[in-house]
Amino acid sequence: MEDQSGQQQAAEPYQRKTAFIFLAAGGQKHGMWNHLKELGKNPVENALQSLEEEEAATLERVCTEGPEDQLHLANMTNPAIFCQSWATYELLAENGIRPHAVVGYSLGEYAALAAAGVCTFKAGLTFLNFTSEKYQNAFPGGKYFMTSVRNADPNLVREACLQATREGKPVYISNFHGPKSLIICGEREGIDLAWSQISCQHAETEKKVMRKDIPVYVPSHTPLVKDMEKNLFPFAQVLFENHPDHGLKLISTVNANYVSDLNQVRRNMERHLSSPVLWQDTVELMLQEGYNTFVELGPTYGLVNGVVNAAKAHDIHTVGYHTSDRKGFDALLKGFGKE
Repeated sequence: MEDQSGQQQAAEPYQRKTAFIFLAAGGQKHGMWNHLKELGKNPVENALQSLEEEEAATLERVCTEGPEDQLHLANMTNPAIFCQSWATYELLAENGIRPHAVVGYSLGEYAALAAAGVCTFKAGLTFLNFTSEKYQNAFPGGKYFMTSVRNADPNLVREACLQATREGKPVYISNFHGPKSLIICGEREGIDLAWSQISCQHAETEKKVMRKDIPVYVPSHTPLVKDMEKNLFPFAQVLFENHPDHGLKLISTVNANYVSDLNQVRRNMERHLSSPVLWQDTVELMLQEGYNTFVELGPTYGLVNGVVNAAKAHDIHTVGYHTSDRKGFDALLKGFGKE
């Protein structure tokens, strides 16, 4: 770099601005806690704060050994991912790695709230256990599920969902994931009906439209949970009791914006279960705000790849890390100079 006199100047030091992304359900698998145990952080120790010993032992066994179909049930999936995300957050803090902002993707919203000090870990897990049981009873496995749709025109996806709903098989967009990437949710027959229309309408497009079913069997982020949401909110009001930590930015995917006070948190969480996840808009916000380092906390990874690719489209340099296995965790420590 040169100044106006033509003299060479040292390049400005790289200013890291880090966002932690707490993951949703969908990537759960047996063995998902193994690398954390190797690193001396067993998520079940946190789970014991609000679970009975027998319940915690069952959760640990299913996460470690399976069976995987049991792990896909809401009353297992939700606490498993929440406990893993929080254990990872603690482990990173112990290694001196802290974020400038936190954001939760669907289920991850609760871990983000705990990280921002809005609720304690115990309160967050208590609420998740309560909602998971309600989910399991209200939406027995097999009737509802989610599907990601890629390379599709969002307007055509929306039309297909409306058509399936008009035919008595409700389907909704539950996640605006990217420019041509969405997640739809509803009854199996409705999903198949909507997909048939989507695939026909994209038969001549340059990029083949793609579908991938997701092992989440409750209709989160759709109007189908509106009645249940009303019953849960008074309980959440009691547990979410603190203003967000002003030293740590809290970003919500409900409105793709910062949340700075408790009333905002409560208003957003009142809509959280039945509102679509505005992930694309949230990514745009983070890039506009100068975040350039993204860390994914959970049992899988993929979101950081999407963020990095979105940044490339704007000629923004970013780096992404995941913590889903030992290799990813070690790469993260190396990237932060914490080997």
